[in-house]
Amino acid sequence: MSSLRALLQWSSFLISYRLPFSLWGLPDWSWSMDVQDFQTIIDVLRGYRTAESLYLVELGAGVSTLVLAHLLPRLFDDAHLISIEGNESYARQLGDQIKSYKLDNAVSLHHVPYANGYDDCWFSRDSLRNTLNDKKVDILLVDAPPGVLCPRARQPAIPFFLSYLKPNSVVFLHDTRRQEEAAIAEAWSRYFNAHYQIGTPRGIDVFEGRSDNNRTIRI
Repeated sequence: MSSLRALLQWSSFLISYRLPFSLWGLPDWSWSMDVQDFQTIIDVLRGYRTAESLYLVELGAGVSTLVLAHLLPRLFDDAHLISIEGNESYARQLGDQIKSYKLDNAVSLHHVPYANGYDDCWFSRDSLRNTLNDKKVDILLVDAPPGVLCPRARQPAIPFFLSYLKPNSVVFLHDTRRQEEAAIAEAWSRYFNAHYQIGTPRGIDVFEGRSDNNRTIRI
């Protein structure tokens, strides 16, 4: 996509949702999702219903953290974003941005390191358990770890989070145009009542309703 076209798309998106134009000027490392990805997530959030406090957990922090932290209070009376980042430097930079935008009440950012084990390179499970503190999760957005860490780096997310997800939970898996993420999506689909493939430029798959017939996933 040309830089001019990208600028026009992002300008329209930021205006439509009354988001700060300064988001466009953030460093490249913080950009992963594009306009179509965000629109998919927003459309799902608009239709989500819960009588309780809503918790959205994001694996992989960046501009998405700032966008969601701006939007969640407008969509729900009681909602909080828990953002998990494995790269300490990224987490520190994003923490500064959260403070500058005064979003501390909407989002909690946590550096949870990647830790080799269980034949994968996923987040430290003990640290993540301590961070979640038994909270039940409504929405899970999986955009990390980066695929360069190890094969199928994101696959452990569902084995870990199954016990945290509410029955009517929604899970997003980003980058499903990549072969490994597409394979992960196929593996995850059996654990949910519905699975949708959204053809955004990078690909984002949506899983709805944790199945009652969940079995232990062996990776």
